[in-house]
Amino acid sequence: IEDGLVLAEEMVRAATIEAGWQAFTRRRWPRARLVVENSVEIGRLEQEGGNDAAIRDLMASSTRALAEAI
Repeated sequence: IEDGLVLAEEMVRAATIEAGWQAFTRRRWPRARLVVENSVEIGRLEQEGGNDAAIRDLMASSTRALAEAI
């Protein structure tokens, strides 16, 4: 849902489709990267037997980041 909202906002503002896509990517990339990297790390921790504190910390930091405005 976030992608659709941000893409619509950027396309309305942009002079060209390319400019809108670039603005969308600048806004979304860091947030999407955070989700992917933290998910990979949580998976790694789980495969190693689970480190509940580390998993909890990663989930909490992800939740805080995702609660921020885009």
